Amino acid sequence: MYKQCVKATQAGPVFLMVILCLTVIPGGMAASSDNLENGSGSFFRIPIHLILVSQISETPAETPTVAPVETPTATPVPPTNTPVPATETPTQVPPTAIPPTNTPIPPTESPTVVPSKPIELILGSAAGKVSEEIVVPITIRNAVDADAFGFDVVQSSNLLEFVSVDSVGTLTADFFAVIANPLSQPAGTVQIAAIGGFSSVNEDGILLNLKYNAIAAGETTLNIVNLVDDLADANVTTTGVTIVAAETPTEIPPTPETPTSTPVPPTNTPVPPTNTPVPPTPESPTPTPATPVPVATETPAPTNTPAPTNTPTPTNTPTPTNTPTPSPTPTPDNFANPYQGISLLTGYGGIHDLGDLAGWFDLNNDGSLESNTSHILPFYPNEDAFRDFELFVENKGSVNAEIKAVITCTGDGRIFTAQTKNLSRGKYIEFNFLADFPLDLESSEAMRDVEFTDNANGYFALLEDGSLFVIEGKGNRRSVNVVNSPFTNPRVNPAVDMEIIPGQGNPGNPAGYILDSFGRIRTFGQAPALQGNPMFNVPIYKDMELYIDDNGELLGAILVDGFGRFYKAVRSGVEADQLNIMLPQLAFGDNFAMQAFEIQVDKLDIPGRDEALMAEFNYRGIFALTRFGTIHTSGAADFYLEMARGNVDQTAEGKLFINPGFSFDIARDLEVYIFVERQG
Repeated sequence: MYKQCVKATQAGPVFLMVILCLTVIPGGMAASSDNLENGSGSFFRIPIHLILVSQISETPAETPTVAPVETPTATPVPPTNTPVPATETPTQVPPTAIPPTNTPIPPTESPTVVPSKPIELILGSAAGKVSEEIVVPITIRNAVDADAFGFDVVQSSNLLEFVSVDSVGTLTADFFAVIANPLSQPAGTVQIAAIGGFSSVNEDGILLNLKYNAIAAGETTLNIVNLVDDLADANVTTTGVTIVAAETPTEIPPTPETPTSTPVPPTNTPVPPTNTPVPPTPESPTPTPATPVPVATETPAPTNTPAPTNTPTPTNTPTPTNTPTPSPTPTPDNFANPYQGISLLTGYGGIHDLGDLAGWFDLNNDGSLESNTSHILPFYPNEDAFRDFELFVENKGSVNAEIKAVITCTGDGRIFTAQTKNLSRGKYIEFNFLADFPLDLESSEAMRDVEFTDNANGYFALLEDGSLFVIEGKGNRRSVNVVNSPFTNPRVNPAVDMEIIPGQGNPGNPAGYILDSFGRIRTFGQAPALQGNPMFNVPIYKDMELYIDDNGELLGAILVDGFGRFYKAVRSGVEADQLNIMLPQLAFGDNFAMQAFEIQVDKLDIPGRDEALMAEFNYRGIFALTRFGTIHTSGAADFYLEMARGNVDQTAEGKLFINPGFSFDIARDLEVYIFVERQG
């Protein structure tokens, strides 16, 4: 867990230097440098340098030497023979004086041993049903200054699937890091590592909580083994966990027939065709229907996708050629909604404003956005580095709504931020106002998602292994908390998206969801469970967005896979039909083309729009982004394209979509927003 190196040198004045190096390894206990290089997970080191300097006074050392030297020099010359016996007698006297100095030492050591009590670790008992979450608390007693420890939690029968370690409200809540790493062998084993930083455990209470999912009925015994560091000598009390059978949600996959059958979407297709006469300039995209590059990524194991056949949605719209690549010049000045913003992020870091609003910030308070502010982030023309970005909209949904900040991340963990600041003479843009991510990530796909905290004074960062961090502060003065621990086998089934429940992005107690590539929705904080979407044994899911009703209540989520098929997941007591939104009918066939999407609620009073039809669509629509930059719409979002020109194209069936003219796999994320009284 950590290494101690002590170096001491002495020359005249004595200097004592102690260097303490902590090496935190998400997947293990004490590790050698070879382990660190070959470990599957990322790791980080926290150097703490303590230099203690003390200078020993020189006067006591010189006093004893001066007194004895001058006394013999006064009488040694005459009696040359007497000094010999005299020097022999004093040499025998000191030995008798030495023993008394040694005897007091043992008594001083014995009292320090007496007060220590053995540290106890107690696993709390638990019970539940198959498919339910099981929480096992670990209680600690008699700890003194325990600020670094590690151990393995094993189970006698593999009935529990590890989900996460939760330190919120426990004795390790203020620790620098509490990390869990599930092991494949022995089955069901979890390694726990914790570093306190400036915090330590000095009282009795719950050390941390382990969260599991019950995967089979029966009884299993949990035990703690391989203890190291401050808990190396702790006594462990095991516990039993009893799981009883229940109606297993393995029958959940059949319910995906809801998204597939989605009787609503088919009604969506007639709407755009009625407007097809409007686009007078189809720059004959048919010469290039050689679908830009959707063929480029059959990577997410298309061979393993027999399961997707349980969603016959594709047959509704056989339009794998819905990404033609004419290269129209972008002139989005005649759109149906003059207040619509659509920003697309490329892997190079370029921001493309494809809506009516160009730019993000109104620096001079004239009601108009500065178009050049969309290029405030770094741009790497030869590096497909960027993976995600987010805009922080202040006073969202009101007349005073405006973008206050932007954050973006690269796959290897570089964070770039910018915000507007108010001065007496106006506004200016402050760059890199939030702290860097504290870990060095080796993979270009390690960081998957970033989101602002509620007040934009920090951000959440999701890694592909399922680790979720919240970072606050500026520069190197930052606080780091681990919200969620790594998944089991993230290389096969990585995390793909994170969603924070609106209003619950408090860094100290956030609540939300993490979606993995198989379709499982994992909760953290006090988020209610979501279910109903199909789960596959292949990594095909791409994105998820929460569905919030008009009263601000969370009903569920919409999800999409890489083949362009949309699904619904709901919380307990909610029916799928209550997620009243038209799902896009895309179905890219074998092309793994889908990248991301956004849900937009548009209740603006736009002249010329069919408000009755908008109400029928519940004022909600979806903007869906492919990896090649094309943006497809559904529901209320279709109205945005009805009177569009410029970079709007159409499929062979007459369905309109935005085409920025990319011809290769480079689009990475999408943000949509509405300003009620703003025009660019």
